[in-house]
Amino acid sequence: MSQYTIYNRPAEQASGSPAHLASLDGLRFVAAMHIVLFHTMHLAWLRPVTWGSTSTSLFFILSGFVLAYAYTTAEGGLRVPARVFWRRRFARLYPLAVLTQLAVIPFVWHRYPAEERVPRATAALTGVQGWFPRIADSFNSPGWSLSVLAFCYLLFPVLAWALRGWSARRLAWALAATWAASLLPITAALLGGAGEYWRSAVHHHPLSRFPEFVFGVVLARLFVTLPSVQVPRGTVGAVVALLAAALVLLPDAAYPLAHNGLLAPLHGLLIVALAAGGGVLARGLAAPPLRAMGRASFAVFLLHVPVYSWVMIPLAPTLTRMPLPVRIAGYAGYLALAVVAAWAAQRWVADPIAGAIGGRRGAAASKAAAIRPRLAGLTAPSPKDG
Repeated sequence: MSQYTIYNRPAEQASGSPAHLASLDGLRFVAAMHIVLFHTMHLAWLRPVTWGSTSTSLFFILSGFVLAYAYTTAEGGLRVPARVFWRRRFARLYPLAVLTQLAVIPFVWHRYPAEERVPRATAALTGVQGWFPRIADSFNSPGWSLSVLAFCYLLFPVLAWALRGWSARRLAWALAATWAASLLPITAALLGGAGEYWRSAVHHHPLSRFPEFVFGVVLARLFVTLPSVQVPRGTVGAVVALLAAALVLLPDAAYPLAHNGLLAPLHGLLIVALAAGGGVLARGLAAPPLRAMGRASFAVFLLHVPVYSWVMIPLAPTLTRMPLPVRIAGYAGYLALAVVAAWAAQRWVADPIAGAIGGRRGAAASKAAAIRPRLAGLTAPSPKDG
């Protein structure tokens, strides 16, 4: 048996879109749940959880990779007109963002000074709060990511055009450059002794997080530019082990760097190894339940705080008096409820609106048929909606 998993760039489907990389759906769900644990578990001694915000960086890189893989041709051109791309992205992001912001208003409205409530609500509901560091966490705090994604999606057609025809060597250099660019703002803030305002700016601002998205786009272009990718067996497991070790062993001083892209090379290697399709972990992440929740990963990311506000905060006085097994069961129930709520919001809110705004083709594309790449000469099965 070969010691390599060999990815051969699959032929396009009849629709003109590339074969879907199902394991990346599962990875998106895992990243989203890592962030959920970071926000809600509150165990200071559990480093892999307390450093869970590093998965936000993975989320941005994955977004760039998946969009570049799905929306650009082998030559680098866009598969759809820019206006169609923007309409589809708007339909996928904003309805959920508005829903989740409205869901937390009863809990946090009174916490803000009266003169700040309307400006904060306006920024949060329009998705521009990330541009204003002082109010970036307004209302549903994870909503700041919408500012980053909207900015990235706005520039994606320009980025795709700029990368057309680039050689693998040039793309590799660009990958290194974007990694350095992702670390530059936070490094400057740390060396300059920046206060809380500038630390928040680096954390939330679309300009400071844009290089991580670009890293994913360039990685995808490199992935499809190479005629084949040889991935040694066991690579996925080794990268996961390295990431876990980094979360445990890196010094506390490295946390701001890790939050803003320090681990991007490991994240990129993990994405490529999974996209190549080999290994038990890749097959597990491509399982139908994880694929389904991967499609709802942004809903998980946005809904876990509202669900926590509606369920766990009211129950907290009672749960804190309960035995540990009961508290654990209560928290597990919250996680299950957050996942179910995200799935329901995706199925009955996001998908219908995406179909209405993005058109029938947009809704079909968003379902992302699960097709395995060809491995070592084996042809992927026929596409079907997931």
